[in-house]
Amino acid sequence: HAERAGFDVHIYQDEDDIASLEYPSKALLSAVAEEKLAGLIAVTSNMMLWRKTFQCDCGLPTVEIGYYPGNYRVFLDYRAAISRALELAKAEGCQSAGLMSNLPEVLPIFCAEAKQMGLATVDNWLLHRPDMVTERAGYEAFRDVWRTPSRPKAILIMDDVAAKGVAQAVAALGIDVPGQLRLFVLANKGLNLFYPCPVTRIEFDPEDVARAGIGLLRELLQNASLPPRQLLVTPCAVNINGTHGLECSAAHEHDRQ
Repeated sequence: HAERAGFDVHIYQDEDDIASLEYPSKALLSAVAEEKLAGLIAVTSNMMLWRKTFQCDCGLPTVEIGYYPGNYRVFLDYRAAISRALELAKAEGCQSAGLMSNLPEVLPIFCAEAKQMGLATVDNWLLHRPDMVTERAGYEAFRDVWRTPSRPKAILIMDDVAAKGVAQAVAALGIDVPGQLRLFVLANKGLNLFYPCPVTRIEFDPEDVARAGIGLLRELLQNASLPPRQLLVTPCAVNINGTHGLECSAAHEHDRQ
């Protein structure tokens, strides 16, 4: 998308440093200091830490891809995705639901949507771990939930890699899916990870994110006084055991208020 828009693209990530997912790479810091870049699209798992390290007051026009508030950003419409997952759970006869997420900010959204739909939630079913983007975290978190005296009939996992760990734990414990439990996951379209049990995927299209990010950066480069813009990318599809049901797919402006 960037090349089609006429940009000369450079990707900066320290391949030998896993922390580069959260910190600006050394090569990027050097390029900015030498004024080699006209603009930047920042993708990171921890935008607040990234900003603090990068000190984004350098004057470089920047569009952020991430959940945390910023002047110019593109982020996933988690409320729409959570609502869609819970609607499906309720339609399939579930009366309770749990959540596994790396973002604490989505917990109140999940609880509010579940309450509105009449789905029960319990604190022990609402798990937040910063590392809930790994298979190990998903595996451990699910075993913790399943040790509780009461168990949810549906669980939403906010990361497709963590969901692999959840599904592995489900298979190891011999849990009947969907008889005893239904699993829902927010996933990237096209990243067809294998799950050893039935999983319903609420999918976002990375193409939509890229298209929105490039479009916003182009606007910012053309107009340095552009008012702050927040673009939400909505889920594009529901994938039930490999079968897609098309949904809406778009980026639309978010009201900061």
